[in-house]
Amino acid sequence: MDELTNQGFILKSKEEFKPEEYNYELSDKNLDIGELLNKLNIKPYQKINIVFKEGTYTWNTHYIMPKKSYLSLRGEKYQDGGTKNIVTIMINKECNGYNETYSKLSKLSITQDSTAEIIGIDFIEQINKTKSIDPHMKGIIQLNGDNSRLYFA
Repeated sequence: MDELTNQGFILKSKEEFKPEEYNYELSDKNLDIGELLNKLNIKPYQKINIVFKEGTYTWNTHYIMPKKSYLSLRGEKYQDGGTKNIVTIMINKECNGYNETYSKLSKLSITQDSTAEIIGIDFIEQINKTKSIDPHMKGIIQLNGDNSRLYFA
């Protein structure tokens, strides 16, 4: 083992392991949040922190978190209780198929061993149709897989 240590192979304990962490600030209100998350190409063991500047954003594209990842979406100036949130996310896109209009409510799927934290953001869903294109995806956020976690404040 000493031979491997001399070659730069060192055992790290779990306490010393730090995931790759990326911090972003978002002020462009023309971006769809789901499209942005897909473009970030998040990998397992990455921690992504996004702070939203004051305003109203849209989220109409579904995003599936990779396994073992962490996503934090936080409204700026969040105060405990959220009574004065200044960040709003609108969900307002319907889709057409089979001569009928459907809702695609699901925007975030949290997969196995992944964590999402959404704090200080108001969600407003403005879809009139209640018929879902997929009956298993009627909620805005889906917990899929063992140890998937959601913190919502």
